Amino acid sequence: MFQGLKIRKEIDDKKGVASAYNNIALIYSEQKELSKALYYNKQSMAIREKLGNQGDLAVSYDNIAIIFKWLADSTYKGIKQAPDNRYDTAMAYYLKSLSIREQLDGQPLLSGSYNNIGALYADLKNYEEAITYFKKALRIQQILGDKRKIITIYLNISRLKLNLGSDINNEVLPMAIKAYDLAKEINAKWYIRKMAEFIDHLYKRENNYKQALAYSKVKLAYKDSMFNEEKSKEIGKLEATYEMEIAEREQKRLAEEQESLLAEAQRRRDNLQYSGILIFLVLVFAGVFALGRFSIPIRLAEGMIFFSFLLFFEFTLVLLDPYIEQYSSGAPAIKLGFNAVLAALIFPLHKLFEKLLKERLVKNKMK
Repeated sequence: MFQGLKIRKEIDDKKGVASAYNNIALIYSEQKELSKALYYNKQSMAIREKLGNQGDLAVSYDNIAIIFKWLADSTYKGIKQAPDNRYDTAMAYYLKSLSIREQLDGQPLLSGSYNNIGALYADLKNYEEAITYFKKALRIQQILGDKRKIITIYLNISRLKLNLGSDINNEVLPMAIKAYDLAKEINAKWYIRKMAEFIDHLYKRENNYKQALAYSKVKLAYKDSMFNEEKSKEIGKLEATYEMEIAEREQKRLAEEQESLLAEAQRRRDNLQYSGILIFLVLVFAGVFALGRFSIPIRLAEGMIFFSFLLFFEFTLVLLDPYIEQYSSGAPAIKLGFNAVLAALIFPLHKLFEKLLKERLVKNKMK
């Protein structure tokens, strides 16, 4: 991944550099190294703000918001910001993303923004605001017809209404039953079980054990379905889903493929250039040594030998640079040490070559 970043920097592909930073941040996010993930997301965001690509910038804002939400949900101390501010920071970035998406009018992504903000308000226990945003997401999903997401939003809203103390029979149950019926309609087994479990719980709270028993039987009948193929497709969609994360994973895969092609093209180019430089160096050394047959000034010979070995030294540095970079991690002192060792190895060769050429020149002058 870092190799891809290096290539994009070399060819001055600013959009590609931003994408590479974004992909590196995703990897660190998956590894829960949130401080590093935040750093690279902010690097990506800074470039995208300069380029003015609003769609990509909204993705960066979402990614940063997600990290701060994770930080707020945990006791993680890796970032110098008071824990109490982390939800506020996450909300600020979500609202920036929403502002862009409302202007772009991309319905699926706009629904994702409403959903993310609704989920964050739910975490903050501001249930009324959460419901407001979930309803905005619901209106879009009803137009788009994504029934699984509609079920998820129905469940989220009904749970929040329950937390607010709304009337179970008139407000909570009707929405939960809508979600259950929709799950039955599309035969989404995991959803059917989950909604049956929730409705069973609601009826028991109302002491309606006859209705509760009917849904309890459904819950038990679908229990094993949690572990079938439906689970892998749907389990991540029951709670407030983060569509941006899903889109980012696909973007990461495509970026990795593109970077692999770029890296292969650069390897072919570098190999051709290395071969050409090596042939040129061989010809230079052969030419310099061949001058020993002629009577030329010693000073000129020394200068030509010095120039030849200088080229050889620089070529060797270029050839070894990726390995030196890897072992030194970019530390200047360590890189200088590598260069000094290389110079110490080449210096005796330089002195030997100079001695041999001088001896040949002396012999030619004596003839």
